[in-house]
Amino acid sequence: MAILNAQTGFSQILFKIVPNPTIKLKTDTGIIINSGMHQSQETGQFEKADEMIGFGQVTAAGDLCKYIEVGDYLFYYRGSIRPVPLGEEIWNVTEQNVIAFVKKDDPSLKEAFESYAKQVAVQDLESKATAKKLNIIM
Repeated sequence: MAILNAQTGFSQILFKIVPNPTIKLKTDTGIIINSGMHQSQETGQFEKADEMIGFGQVTAAGDLCKYIEVGDYLFYYRGSIRPVPLGEEIWNVTEQNVIAFVKKDDPSLKEAFESYAKQVAVQDLESKATAKKLNIIM
């Protein structure tokens, strides 16, 4: 299947959904949680989060976009996006529906992704160690 190199116009933005590096994978007490989980205020249990806000990386930005460029990262309201059939998972949102964005060369972004990668690596190692103890093949 071919993947198209699409461009867009006006204030339209095309983006791909990527993991949000600001999501905590481990609680302060050491409990490992998935990024799609949250701790309920009522029960204290971890539950699946119906995330209203998503995170993505811009692959194309229209000529009327004032602030966002290709390569930047954005936070968007999930109800405002639409899939674009380009041969890979690409989504569309207008610049007006972007909640916040982070410029691709922002040093805090690099730190966040490095921290996230370390958390994922530690979680993976801990999962493998637990699986080994329980004789589970991974």
